Amino acid sequence: MRDSPALDIIPKLQEVGFKISAFDPIAMKEAKSLLNNIVFSENIEDCLRDADALVILTEWNEFRGLTSSKLKQLMKGNILIDLRNALNPENFKESEFTLIQIGRPIKKRKIINR
Repeated sequence: MRDSPALDIIPKLQEVGFKISAFDPIAMKEAKSLLNNIVFSENIEDCLRDADALVILTEWNEFRGLTSSKLKQLMKGNILIDLRNALNPENFKESEFTLIQIGRPIKKRKIINR
């Protein structure tokens, strides 16, 4: 966690009013000691339930396996910001999600709240 971009990104998001739910299968214990005012979830499903957006800051398989159909069931919004290129963009090509990845073109969709 010591060099994690989450340590810089999460406080900036909080400063502008975002409420953060977080999940990391490995670094949760350490993250709890370094980050404040966050809901830490025991699993990815709880973390994403009714979320407006998803920001991926780690490369664990739990994130790589996410699909548009699974995210549609869990999330109320449709913004995906993948800072590790963990998601396969082909899986989101025909979806209603807006997928933003480093070094790849943005697949724009209408922003929705279900």
